[in-house]
Amino acid sequence: MNRVTLQGFVGLVKSSEKVTNATVCTKESYKDKETNEWVTKDTWHNLTLFGKLASGFTERVAVGDSILLEGKIEYQKYEGKFYTKIIVSWFRIMKKRDENGNTTQSSINNTKVPSETNTAMSNSLNTDDDLPF
Repeated sequence: MNRVTLQGFVGLVKSSEKVTNATVCTKESYKDKETNEWVTKDTWHNLTLFGKLASGFTERVAVGDSILLEGKIEYQKYEGKFYTKIIVSWFRIMKKRDENGNTTQSSINNTKVPSETNTAMSNSLNTDDDLPF
């Protein structure tokens, strides 16, 4: 099964007619055993959304919003390098950030991909590309 669930903060959002590419930052905190101090690690993930899900994301989500999402991991080779991205199948806005930087709890429900988009997406993901492992 190829499934990933992430919760993080929205970064860059680029949208075209039927595709939206975005980034989300996840944070991990742990206590360093040597210094006994808390360390925070940020990791950026590339997202791709299609169709109605893409337009819904573009209309409702803003930079700095906290979102929960689920999707599939896809690897692409570009100019000799491999890149990882998440093909989003649904998302939920957890907290919205207003113009002043304040956050508010969201009442927006889950946004799901229409079934025809899911079918087309799963067909396009079943390829025999060379993977880096």
